[in-house]
Amino acid sequence: MHGFGWLSQMCENLTFNNIKFTPDFERGYTVSSFADLIHVCGCKGFVNISNCLFEHPHDDGINIHGAFLRFKKQLSSHTAVFEFVHKQQGGYKNFFKGNKVKFYSRMDLSELDGVYTVKDTFDDIDNKLVTIAFDEELPAMTKKMVVAENITYNPKVTISDCLFRDIPTRGILCTTTEKSEIKNNVFSNLIMPDIFISCDCRDWYESGPCKSMKIHGNTFSQKNPIKFEPICIGKPVENVHENIEIYDNKEEY
Repeated sequence: MHGFGWLSQMCENLTFNNIKFTPDFERGYTVSSFADLIHVCGCKGFVNISNCLFEHPHDDGINIHGAFLRFKKQLSSHTAVFEFVHKQQGGYKNFFKGNKVKFYSRMDLSELDGVYTVKDTFDDIDNKLVTIAFDEELPAMTKKMVVAENITYNPKVTISDCLFRDIPTRGILCTTTEKSEIKNNVFSNLIMPDIFISCDCRDWYESGPCKSMKIHGNTFSQKNPIKFEPICIGKPVENVHENIEIYDNKEEY
């Protein structure tokens, strides 16, 4: 596959079961895809991935995250303009009426007070801009470096009983504020961390502070298989990710 194996964006309730992402070796292929094998951006409800094989991509096995949009300007007490930043983002509607939004500081990923409800939007798709009117009065953001996340499109995630093999990057990237569980998977011959938990408002703008995650029953391929690395302009606050339980895993290398 010349790009992603599978891309889901602004969808609801996804199930992937018994899928094999593998090159067609008999025809001389050695790569399964040139990007992530399953890439989920800005989805809600649940994402369940089970009994799947991920091998020989050029990028990650699974990447699940939301999108940070950068604050551009405030038009009134209830209305502001936000922008997609990364060159690979944009081209779609990211906010809908009734969605809930949280704001974070780009300096340290600290949360601004409050949850804000989308009243209406005007999308300038070509210029990767969206003007959002909120029900609530906004905090003064004119002089602040802020990103916005649509927390309505944060899914519950379960990844179980999968095999990740011969991958030059990471096996799983997962950032969501909803409950997530990574269990009973096997990781073999990965170059980078088997599991990478980020939340990035500086480079990729892939959002999602993890607030309830369990990682257990997995077999890892290296001595330091899990990496937590929130990415912002300065030093991130200590509680970007919270309530992470890691137990009953083993290492085979």
